[in-house]
Amino acid sequence: MVDKDLIDTIVAEIGAITVENDQFRREMSLLRKEIDLLKDRAAAADLNFDALKQDAEKLRGALRELRTNAAQLRANAAQLRADKVQVLADEKQEAADRILQQEGASEIAVSAQTEADRVQDWANREQTQADTAQKQVDESHH
Repeated sequence: MVDKDLIDTIVAEIGAITVENDQFRREMSLLRKEIDLLKDRAAAADLNFDALKQDAEKLRGALRELRTNAAQLRANAAQLRADKVQVLADEKQEAADRILQQEGASEIAVSAQTEADRVQDWANREQTQADTAQKQVDESHH
């Protein structure tokens, strides 16, 4: 049942990320509308060019912040997935250890250890993805 719980949790996380993505898209749409308004204002002779440059820089800063926040959300979600899979891997390893203690090097113990190793490999892949996502976020700050 842990696998089903893990899948349910991951599905819920994907749903939350989808909601965040929709919010990000709405904010991008608002920024685009703001840019269009700035273009209209620039067309009018009464707009000061320096004010336009300042507004554009503010918009670029807001867009950078949105991109950084979105990347951090993706990195956080990847880390959550990695953590959950690692918990599952730890549980599988504990079960394999118990079986080995109870039954010795039986076929069941070997099978349990193989399953624990498979889940640990999965956890390692998830952690690598999380580390890569966080590295991208960190590099975007510099």
